[in-house]
Amino acid sequence: MAGGTQIPVQVGYNNSSVIIKPDGDCTVAICPTIRHFLQQISAAGTVEVCFDLSQVPSMDSTFIGLMLAMAEGRRDSSLPRVALAAPSAGALMNLERMFVKQMFRLIDQPTGDAIEWKELPADQSDGAEVADLVIEAHENLIQADERNRATFGGVVEAFKAERDQKNQGNTTD
Repeated sequence: MAGGTQIPVQVGYNNSSVIIKPDGDCTVAICPTIRHFLQQISAAGTVEVCFDLSQVPSMDSTFIGLMLAMAEGRRDSSLPRVALAAPSAGALMNLERMFVKQMFRLIDQPTGDAIEWKELPADQSDGAEVADLVIEAHENLIQADERNRATFGGVVEAFKAERDQKNQGNTTD
């Protein structure tokens, strides 16, 4: 999978909320797994997702952009609300560098105790799906704060150009 190795991600269920607890650096590598899981629990009626970031030394732009889809004021109505619990100093720094910390509800600890825990299996997404996720995440960052365009505008354009080139190669006339 692109972007490195999948880290362990535990999920805990508690009534109508879910706690997602990654253990390690949150990068593009776990984004397809997280995205598919979020789609599943949204369909099941989950109201809130709490990311326990206590064991996350850093987060990349794709991971933060993915979470932005659920952030207050930007929330995609098909996804649950999001809270970030106990973010590490590194995770907070990443949010601040991308000018989005204020868009998240930060809490000291996950809401409620998980009734049941399980590990999310790694997702085997194809390159096209990962590319679309990268584009969407970085567009979220740019829409959240225009200052992100200088850093991430080139990322969006490069991935779109590559996607368009592949799509042109796949067309038959």
